[in-house]
Order: sequence, then structure tokens, then C-alpha cells
Amino acid sequence: MKDRLPDGLTYADSATPFEYNYTDGTYYYWNFTGVQPQTSIEITFVADVEDCGDYNNTVEVIGSYEDYEVHDEDYAVVHVPCECEPGVSVDKKIWDEETGSWVDDLLVDEYPVDVRFNITIENIGTCDLINITVEDTLECGLGGARNFSIEPDDVGAGYIVWYFDGPLASSEKIFIEFEATALTNTANNVTVKANSSDDETQVSDSDTVTISLSQGAPVLSFSPSSYDFGSMMAGGTGSTTFEIWNNGGGQLNYTLSETCDWVSVSPLSGNSSGEHDVITVSIDTTDLSEGTLYTCDVSISSNGGSGTFTVQVYIMEEQQPIPPTVEIVKPEKNKLYFRDKPVIRILRTIIIGPVTIEANATDDGYIWKVEFFIDDTLKYTDYSAPYSWLWNETVFGKHTIKVKAYDDDGLTAEDELNVTIFNFGFGSVEEKGTVKGKVTEAGKMIKKGIPGVLVTASDGSNTTTGKIPFISRGKYSLQLSPGVYDITFEADGYVTYVEEDVEVTAGDTITLDIELEPACEGCE
Repeated sequence: MKDRLPDGLTYADSATPFEYNYTDGTYYYWNFTGVQPQTSIEITFVADVEDCGDYNNTVEVIGSYEDYEVHDEDYAVVHVPCECEPGVSVDKKIWDEETGSWVDDLLVDEYPVDVRFNITIENIGTCDLINITVEDTLECGLGGARNFSIEPDDVGAGYIVWYFDGPLASSEKIFIEFEATALTNTANNVTVKANSSDDETQVSDSDTVTISLSQGAPVLSFSPSSYDFGSMMAGGTGSTTFEIWNNGGGQLNYTLSETCDWVSVSPLSGNSSGEHDVITVSIDTTDLSEGTLYTCDVSISSNGGSGTFTVQVYIMEEQQPIPPTVEIVKPEKNKLYFRDKPVIRILRTIIIGPVTIEANATDDGYIWKVEFFIDDTLKYTDYSAPYSWLWNETVFGKHTIKVKAYDDDGLTAEDELNVTIFNFGFGSVEEKGTVKGKVTEAGKMIKKGIPGVLVTASDGSNTTTGKIPFISRGKYSLQLSPGVYDITFEADGYVTYVEEDVEVTAGDTITLDIELEPACEGCE
């Protein structure tokens, strides 16, 4: 019996139950005598594999009996799979009419110019690719993509995307062509991403072509290409700037024009050998209609290409200010109060002893202040919520409580309550302590107050810092029962701060000024 091992398989000296008798380096020989009828000999051995692939192992048996010779042979295929290695490449070309060939970089004599691109995607790996994404980026100065050989799945401002489910076999290619118009020196980049069908490993590649004027010609460049003035009221004005410069050789000569009577441009012409010229675009919305979005193009013409700078503005509808609302929430109508506490519901409001008058005030902007009156005589002004005043004086009979709220537009609202009171002026209610102060931004030399900071004590009492410059901006005041509190300061854009173990004493005022750290580095 002789066994032939192909190249790539190496005998490992491990045959059982009989080792080979000899070898010539290619065949391994076993010799047997006296093999009885209907018997078999089974030999097992091990071979080492040098590399992946398919290997044919053949065996031949020759036997003799008296004058007869018998012969048989068989083979086995050893399949060693190779590890999958995904890979993808993309090649971007642009058609050169002058040479009649696809090139990496195109030189042109003038702008605008129509160009045609070719994208070739190839599977350069050993396994299939799936989920293939091709994204082409149209830089500034390149637009009007059209005439696609394969229709894209998504087209947006400055990008084109194709999606292919696959599979894309090894060495298989995808070809995409399309046209566009170049207005100035520009580049066109394409990126391809794909996943291996074996284990979804992602591979990618990218390529770029450029379009530029022949050396020595001027090239128009400008930035930015647009500006949005946002929302404005009719009759408002505004301005912005952009820059024009020569990105090529020689001298760039340019002119600007617009056709909108609400837009003016200065200067309307100029030249550049490389320096950046500043162009000012101004708008006047006096004659524009409310509730309308206006857009205007400023056209740029030059000996190095053309371009458009676009401005837009939305004219808001004038909103009438809404007055605030205010309500007396304590004392309640038709209740009996004894030393500041409600006792029972009756047919009118009766107060025995001192009482804390409380009011709720709201506005579409913010509340500036709340005034407390007794019979039209101003008794107290509160500049921060919660709005309250302790009425404790010698007083008897029928009187009118009035609260008046002022908002940031100067509008007011009032609420009144008729009461009957009996107070000798020497009674008392639980006397509270006051925690007040100002919240500013840490690290600033000028300590401007931060408006709208939520200040909350651990018993749930809360207020917000004021918003009126030079009066209440950043300031707060909390009325608290005697005790020890943790007081939390929270505001958007700032790190929350907790002042712990603040001891409040009845009748005393604690000044607690706080500096909040910005929530991110470099926040203004």
C-alpha cells in the first residue's frame, strides 16, 4: 500500500497500528503478507497542514494471490478554510475633455464649467461585502448634480448618498457617474463604507478629485455664503459682513448686485490680489409685511468665477403684551382666621389677631413687584416670590385688602378682599427668619446677577432670582421657619450648588451670596 501526500501536507510520524515501512519522500509504503479473506487493515495517521486550501490525499493498494494481481485506489480531500479578509477601495475620477480620459485633477480655463465624475467601488477583500454606503461631498463652489447613472437614495445640501444592500463579491465593482457645475476652485470627495458578510467588520476608503483654474488665472473665493438675520419686527435694521478674496493668480476684479429694495451692499465693486475685502450687507425691514419670510440673493460676478451670498429674515407679527394675573390666596374668602390660622368656613372673612397676606402672581414675561394695600394705603412691596406680607397692627372693623402686581411691560393687575379684623397689635404668629443674597457667575470681575436661578430650601420653600437690571437681577429672598436647611441653587448652563447647614433664626436675616460655576469650560 502506498499513500501520496500532496504539497502542503507533511507526514507527522503517527501511524497506527503500523508505521510505514519506507518512503521515497513522496509516497509512504506499507507492506503486508498473509492477509486472510474477508479481513481488513485500517491505518490511521496524522499530517500537518502548512496553509489554507484544498488538498487531495491519494492511496493505492496492490495485492497478489498465486498468479493473480488485484488493485484499488481511493482519495480524500482535505479542505482547510482560509480566514476572511474584507477590503474595499474607491477611485474618484473626473473627465478631461482635452485628453479624452478620466483624471484625478482637472485644470480649466474659466468658470463656470460643467464636469462629469466617475466613482468606482471595488471589493478588494476575500469575502463578500454588504450594507455598502457611498457618500459624495459637494464642496462650496460645486453644485447642480444631475444625470446620475445610478439614482441616489438621498440628495441634500452638499451631499449625495447611495445605499447598496449587497452582496458585492470579491473583485466585483460598482460604477457610478454623474454631472455637476463648478463655479470656482473646488474639490469633490467620496467615501465608501461597507460591512463584511462574514462578521460585519466595517471597512472604508475615500478619494478626492480637484478642479482648479490654470496657474496664473484669478479665482473668486468668498465666505460665508449666507446669513440668517432670524426673526425681527417690521421697521428694524441690521447688518452683516462677508469676505471676498482672490484664491488664484493675477488680480481678481469683482462687482456685486442685488434686486431687493430692503437690502443694500457696500462696496459694490473691488479688486483683490489675495487680500480679503470686507463686504457689508445691510437690511431695513420698514416696508416688509408681518408673518413673512424674506430671502435676497447678492450676486457676485468676477473674472475668476461667480457666486451668490444669500440673506434672509423673518418679519414677526407684532404681539400685544399680556397683563399679569394676581390673586389673594390668603386669607381666603368666607373663612375665620385666628392668629394667622384658618379655623372654619363662614359667611364672610373674619380675622382675629395678625395674619399673613399671601398672593400668587404670574405673567408671560416676569413679575417686577407685588404691592400690598390696606384701604388703598400702600403697606409693603415684595420683589420676589413667594409674595407675602404680615399684617400686624392695632386695627378693628371692616377693611379692604388689595394686592397689585406689576410686570416687565409696565402692565398691572389687582385683586381685593373685604375683611373684618380684630387685632390689638400685640399678638404674634410664628416669626420667621430671612435668607437673602445675590447669585453671580464665578470668575467674573464684574459681579452681574444671574436671573432666573431656582433657589430651593430643604423644606420645599423656593423662589427664583430677579430679572430687572440694577433692581432685582440675580437677587433672591426666602422666608423660613427657624431651623437648619440645605439650600440648592440651580440654573441652566451652570453647575448646581448646595449650601449645607444654613441655620435660620427667628427674626434674623442671613445674607448668602453665591457664585455659580459655568457648566462647561469657556462658557460666557
